[in-house]
Amino acid sequence: MSWHIVCGWKIAALAVATVCVLAADSLSAASTWAALGEKFITLKERGGMHEVTHSGWSDWTLVYDESLKVAPGDVCTFSAEIGPGAHPTRNRLDLSATLYGAAGRVIDWNYARTKFRVSSTTNETVSFSFAVPEGVSSVSPRATGTGAICFKTRAVRLWKSGTFAGSAASGNVGFETGGLSVRVRAKDAGIEVLDKRTGRVWSSLESKGGLSALSCSLADGRIEATFVDPLSLATNRMSVFSGRPDEIIVEIGGEGIMPRTLRCPAPFETADGDRLVVPMQEGIGFPVKEIVPLPSAFPLSMPFFGAVEDKNGAGWMCHIETPDDASVVPLRANGCLTAGVDWLPQKGRFGYVRRLRFVFLPSGGHVAMAKRYRGYARSAGRLVTFAEKRKSRPRIDSLIGAANVWYFYGSNAVDSVELVREMQASGIKKVLWSNGGNVNVLSKMTNVLVSTYDVYQDVGNPEQEKKLGYRTANFEAWPNDVVWDGPTSNDWAHAWGVKAKDGTWTHCAMMCDEVAPCYARKKIAADMAKHGAFNCRFIDTTTAAPLRECWNPAHPMTRADSRHFRRELLKVVCGEFKLVTGSENGWDSVLPWCDYFEGMMSLVHYRVPDSGRNQLQVWTNAPASVVKFQVGEKYRLPLWELVYHDCCVAYWYWGDYNNKIPSTWRKRDLFNALYGTPPMFLFDGKAWGELRDRFVESYKCGGVLAAATGYSEMLDHRILSADKSVQQTVFANGISVVVNFGEKPFSMADGTVVQSLSHVVVKHCN
Repeated sequence: MSWHIVCGWKIAALAVATVCVLAADSLSAASTWAALGEKFITLKERGGMHEVTHSGWSDWTLVYDESLKVAPGDVCTFSAEIGPGAHPTRNRLDLSATLYGAAGRVIDWNYARTKFRVSSTTNETVSFSFAVPEGVSSVSPRATGTGAICFKTRAVRLWKSGTFAGSAASGNVGFETGGLSVRVRAKDAGIEVLDKRTGRVWSSLESKGGLSALSCSLADGRIEATFVDPLSLATNRMSVFSGRPDEIIVEIGGEGIMPRTLRCPAPFETADGDRLVVPMQEGIGFPVKEIVPLPSAFPLSMPFFGAVEDKNGAGWMCHIETPDDASVVPLRANGCLTAGVDWLPQKGRFGYVRRLRFVFLPSGGHVAMAKRYRGYARSAGRLVTFAEKRKSRPRIDSLIGAANVWYFYGSNAVDSVELVREMQASGIKKVLWSNGGNVNVLSKMTNVLVSTYDVYQDVGNPEQEKKLGYRTANFEAWPNDVVWDGPTSNDWAHAWGVKAKDGTWTHCAMMCDEVAPCYARKKIAADMAKHGAFNCRFIDTTTAAPLRECWNPAHPMTRADSRHFRRELLKVVCGEFKLVTGSENGWDSVLPWCDYFEGMMSLVHYRVPDSGRNQLQVWTNAPASVVKFQVGEKYRLPLWELVYHDCCVAYWYWGDYNNKIPSTWRKRDLFNALYGTPPMFLFDGKAWGELRDRFVESYKCGGVLAAATGYSEMLDHRILSADKSVQQTVFANGISVVVNFGEKPFSMADGTVVQSLSHVVVKHCN
């Protein structure tokens, strides 16, 4: 038996009966392998152990090319001795099992995935067990990771260690509430909801080796179930009870160590004609039968998702009320796309009760979802409108309808004040000037916000600075104030990667969110004293990077703490310095302390490759995913605008701006007009000189409507044509915008004709 390499390395192994053993005396000779054309993976014997070094930053995977024969219900145990290699790295890897069905078909590549941090000083034995689900006939060990790593291993074993008894409960337990009939399947803790208003039954996917119930009962209007998770063999509990008449609430509890994620309840099954609705940045809706490229987990701007029937808008939404340690994961079942919530460990433990609120909608589709969530945001104190914000920060008014301009100074550079005056004289009346310049003059100009870039995630370290030859961000935070991913200082978390002159990649460390507000307070005061009176500031990555845990004993942090301190950081900018405040991509949990997001208009999974690095590169050929999804009217939904249009301005991303791809520029302008959002431009002096009239046209399409609707709630979003090419939005001040993304003119009921790739305003702006 041998290891099979996917991006890198190979080990010979020995099969003994039903035990897979990696024996030290069966190692291959030292060899070198190419890793996806990047760096190299080397294999050496050191002290009777097998040392693996990966110096690239790509993904790597190691799987056995033979497997252990098993039957459903078998309990398998994996163990390995793993220790530090010769070169200190972050040394994190995932260990899991690959499940095979009939004819060697892979059922699950990473079953029972367990994260492991390699000690910097000693060898440790990692071990985990799991139950084999139905349909599986063999399993094999698997190791995966990303980026540089150096570790040693021996005594890798996978064996059958027992039998899983399965469910001890049977039948269904249920209750009636309003228009809903709710049942929990005793055998697997699956939930079935009959919406009596529509006749549709929404049912959790049936478990095939999934959760196994030990008990299930009804008392005082609550269904209480205990169940075993076969991925961890841990026992947990689930409560299901009524909220409002069209809601059910699900709470998941557990104690002690939580070795890996838990998916509970199982996702609802979908069917042909349904659409999965997800607030990934602005929002998107996927026809569930269509095969589409998807992220491994959806990056949510608001903690909800759901499914609706295209024909009548009936469906459900899941509001994640405890989102800090939750991940929404897409999956396909029975040929249809759906999604479920994976609960993450809180520093290795279950930690607290997790809570979901399911709302069942008889009609209204994505608009009804968004409006239901807006009501929650208001009750939570999150819905603070621009009208309220400008009472304490009058410069907010300059943001409403402002074109976000990132000007790259170069050989053809024009003075910033001169260029802004030229822009305003040309018709671009409001400008968010994002890249500094003559701050003191710009900040006094009417309808101009002058901003600068800032970041409190990246920390320069000596190794990085040596490779780059210059000092990077927040160097004073190294080493005491960086995030630790593990128990020692060698476990410092990697942040932004930069390619050095020698072609290798070097990474910033990551600042712990707990200390970021203190650094911001000091840095912003110094910047304003030195450079002038900025009236705006952009804080990069804070609302884009995932929440982090920190194991540094000087400032330990859970993901809930991480979210709290990111709010505190933005409060420093917004509250203490009274600046108009922006950040990247965006989450609603930082409102009301953030006024705009760069990237909310840009669906992160469908941007051009490496959009965060090559900002000035103009793409003459639009990638297929950009055409289909990024500017795809059949998929995009203005979920963010339906909730927060009058609270926060949404821009495109600075590597995915209006003029990034000339062939998609017009459609981006039309989305700005439809959503009531202003454009973003990124250019140098040469591009401004060549494309000035086109920039002005772009602003007049979206920016003028953004200025006219910025203080108003978006009340509705309507699809007017069967092919979704003609859409309408309605704002609370009476303005309504109709956009035709299609190739043919469209006649409205009142006789108004909307030409191809154009828009009309049903009520003209005052």
